[in-house]
Amino acid sequence: MSLQKSKSHKIKKTISDSFQRDFEEIKKGSRNEMTTVSQNYLKAIVDTRSAPKVGVPTNIGGFPGRTGIVRYTEQVEVYTGTAGFGYVSVNLTGNQLSPYGGPFNDTPVIEYTSAVFTGNSIAAMGSPVPAGMGQNSWQKSEFKRAGLVESDLQYRVVGCTIKVFPEASALSQNGRIILLEPPSHAPLNSSFIATGPAIENAPTARVIRAVQTGELREQVVLNWHPKGYTGDKFGTGDFDFQTANPTPVSPFGILPATDLVVAFQCSTGTPSQFHVEVTAMYELRGLRVTNVKPRLVDSRGMDLIQNVFSSKIISGYIGKPEHIYESYLYKIWEGARKVGGFLSKHEKEITEGVGRGLKALGGFM
Repeated sequence: MSLQKSKSHKIKKTISDSFQRDFEEIKKGSRNEMTTVSQNYLKAIVDTRSAPKVGVPTNIGGFPGRTGIVRYTEQVEVYTGTAGFGYVSVNLTGNQLSPYGGPFNDTPVIEYTSAVFTGNSIAAMGSPVPAGMGQNSWQKSEFKRAGLVESDLQYRVVGCTIKVFPEASALSQNGRIILLEPPSHAPLNSSFIATGPAIENAPTARVIRAVQTGELREQVVLNWHPKGYTGDKFGTGDFDFQTANPTPVSPFGILPATDLVVAFQCSTGTPSQFHVEVTAMYELRGLRVTNVKPRLVDSRGMDLIQNVFSSKIISGYIGKPEHIYESYLYKIWEGARKVGGFLSKHEKEITEGVGRGLKALGGFM
């Protein structure tokens, strides 16, 4: 090996080692700032299906006390219809005024389109369900909404993720995928239709090509964050335990597009297919709940996590969940130092090097 090549190799190795040291400092520092219960809650936000079952470690919404945890997953096939538009939306919560949402097997939560769907938008909520559209409840839930009384069951969302898998190869799949978590979880279609361009033009929407790219471990994911929508007199925020309407309306209409929306755009006449996995974790209390455990609260950890949520500017993510988790940890590490009023001795190197990449990965400012 020539002297020049040897020097080049040493320089590259030095840069690589420096990068790794910064990265390890971020991970160690972030975890030192957080309790295990807060770390597990953060995992439930980033990758709900793989995370430990955990409650929301906060007194916001009322002291949780002893609660149970359930997790449900639904797999659906979503298509763009004849107008080149398709979507899947999730309404997780509902409340006493709403016939939708909640951890039930008799209440629609997920709405999605098939290849014969003729629309080019999400219709106004409550309007008749058109041909070419499916609605799923949590089919494996043991709870029915019908007949419940207030003491039977109250619930709140811990986390939810939608994972999208393009079914065709890069040569034949076309169009784009739009990931959007509506601001404040106010319904996009409260009294009007939501077209594809309107969804795509939302400032927090993430738009990507609808092709299979990268490694199989890289995922297209839209993840849910508590927003605290208070649009009606029973909508007291995502941290509050909700009580279900015991007499759901039937037949159901179009769901409110509130919590998570993934839209698909492609050329007309060339339907595209996507396999979609929706997983949600709920925290439950009430007479019908079994396997309850005392839940720990962590006010400081929740403050750090909520600071991270406020820094999220682009919905969803593309990548490996473990790397996205590190992105959230980095923002917690950064926020803790800003709030604490002191800086790491490696602040510049970390924030301008590894940190910049981690922030971009998770969609943070």
